[in-house]
Amino acid sequence: MDVICRARNIGKVFRYYRTAKERFREWATFGRRIAHERITALDDVSFEIERGTCVGLIGHNGAGKTTLLRILAGLTPLTAGSFDVVGRCYALTDLAIGFHPEFSGLENARFSADLLRLPRRERRRRLADILEFAGLGDAIERPLKTYSTGMMMRLGFSVAIQVRPDLLLVDEVLAVGDASFHQKCVDAMNDYRDEGGTIVYCSHDVQEIRRVCDRALWMDHGKLRLDGPVLPTTEVYVQHVRALEQQAARAHLDRIGREKNWPRLRRVWMATADGRETQDVRTGDDVDVHITYEAPDPDLVFNIGIRIDRYDHMFLFGSSMHHEGHQVPLVRGESGVFEGHATFRLPSLRLLSGAFSMSVYLADDRSMLAYDESADAVIFNVLHEGDDTGLFRADTAWNPVSGS
Repeated sequence: MDVICRARNIGKVFRYYRTAKERFREWATFGRRIAHERITALDDVSFEIERGTCVGLIGHNGAGKTTLLRILAGLTPLTAGSFDVVGRCYALTDLAIGFHPEFSGLENARFSADLLRLPRRERRRRLADILEFAGLGDAIERPLKTYSTGMMMRLGFSVAIQVRPDLLLVDEVLAVGDASFHQKCVDAMNDYRDEGGTIVYCSHDVQEIRRVCDRALWMDHGKLRLDGPVLPTTEVYVQHVRALEQQAARAHLDRIGREKNWPRLRRVWMATADGRETQDVRTGDDVDVHITYEAPDPDLVFNIGIRIDRYDHMFLFGSSMHHEGHQVPLVRGESGVFEGHATFRLPSLRLLSGAFSMSVYLADDRSMLAYDESADAVIFNVLHEGDDTGLFRADTAWNPVSGS
């Protein structure tokens, strides 16, 4: 195994002083009087990265991703642990890093090429490649301080990918580029990796991490929570994020709903046509979604709606009882609270193989105000054994016409 980067029990603690006076007081007492707070950015992080791979860094804001990249790039000192990088490392963690705002884009690109310590002919070739990839036109002659964020990203990434380091660290800067250049950068990273380059790529775009990376590191509050193949690791991360979002939304709606006597969901489940509860169905099955709810105020008119999403939150379909011409049924329960049970049928399910989720909401009659909702209330898998491709099976017919 050819390891290009090895981190051993990396830790990083920042000192936070509320005021300059506190900082001076600690300095004046030679540290005998502690006036700072300790903020742990990284805690006992260990991993190895093999040459020729692309590793994705995922996690919430403040998880320690950027700090980790800056440490690997040698820009931030360690508090604990150690790391080794074999060969040259180039970090694109800040759009302005390594550039001078008063110099033109061309001058900054030339300085970057000169730092490679290559023969003059090779430096000229690299500089030409940088300018061609950036595609800034006449703007390349203007001072860098006149550049937009997107233009800075173009120049910065062009330098990073053309200098061909052994290890390339990229920290979310691609998010500021336009769509066409963004795809150009992704293609360039794939080519660079195929040539034997190694990438550590930090992004909040899980789908892009899945497209570009072989492996993912999930950082959570300074700790390495999970390290593994990109698909299962990102799936666990997405489910964790969804659970937190649902918990926050549920707490908010519960509090508001109790205060205003809004209707509330009780339970949502999926079942086969014969009533068997399930989360695994087949294309062509008749599928029912059961929804139970309660309404403290029976005079409040409300609607029940559903939406179906693919596993990556791509919206596929939505419907509601009012849209289909039905009113929400209510009966007085044994406890005196008005309650109801509605079903939503998907006859002869058209979805093809994949993982999907169904969210359910209770809203006003115009579906403008949500009284209660359950995001990803049902997560289900569809199995299709035919040769169809895509997301769903449509009713189509071929009509062979003989040649004239």
